Amino acid sequence: MIKAVKFELPKLDNRDWILIGLFTAAVIFAFHYMLRFAWAQWWETNGYYQHGVFVPFLVGYMIYRMRDDLKKVEVRPAPLGMGLLILSVLLAWWGSHVLSQFVSQVGFMLFIVGACIYTFGTKMTRRLTIPIILMGFMLPLPEYIFTQFTNVGQVYSTKIAVKMLDVLGFAPTMINNSQIHLDNYELYVGVPCSGFKLTMALLMFALFFSSIAKFNWWRIGVMFVVLVPVALVVNSWRIAMIGVFGENFGERAGSWFHDYGSYLELVIAYGVLFWLARRLGWKD
Repeated sequence: MIKAVKFELPKLDNRDWILIGLFTAAVIFAFHYMLRFAWAQWWETNGYYQHGVFVPFLVGYMIYRMRDDLKKVEVRPAPLGMGLLILSVLLAWWGSHVLSQFVSQVGFMLFIVGACIYTFGTKMTRRLTIPIILMGFMLPLPEYIFTQFTNVGQVYSTKIAVKMLDVLGFAPTMINNSQIHLDNYELYVGVPCSGFKLTMALLMFALFFSSIAKFNWWRIGVMFVVLVPVALVVNSWRIAMIGVFGENFGERAGSWFHDYGSYLELVIAYGVLFWLARRLGWKD
């Protein structure tokens, strides 16, 4: 039986540091293909995963806020974690060998879980469930899931934007589920306007606020269920406003709102996020 220990790092001798160094080198080698790809996605101009760069900082802050509660958790390192670590490295190697980002990403998340279990035990790992899930938001989704989401988002964003323009009295016509024709302005709703980026960023911060507010799982579920359609409607509103500006003030005005209206879109979306968190009991 493994003896429970206090929440403190053990003293390490030279042999331990050598093993840690070798293991770290193996992990970097195994995951370098996936990490390099994720890094490129974070910094891509007009990319869909620019929120990923904030994830490590949010996770660090979450754990800092949880520090008093974590100190009360019994630390009981479990050998099971080593098995998960070995499996994760094998998955990472296989993913890089067959050029599958998804396999490598599964290995990366398994590595995080395995490292927590092996170092701190299952009880601590359960307490860190939300930060671990949040780590997944810094990884790009598989292409198939991304395509399905953006295609659906593109179509529904166009349809809702058309309804908004119709209510405003502009008599729009939708063409091929992605094009809006007005009397003096033509608006094409491309994949970047599908609302995917806004949805992912909103869900990431929703999970972050859920941890800060110490929400239980049903409140987290409510936030996710509410914020997905909110992101879709807010994104559709931005598309409709591009049409309003373009129709009334010309193509340059429509392009201007396309470029800068996204900031107002974020303000509205995050305003709803804060309001919803308050309604669910967030007091900070």
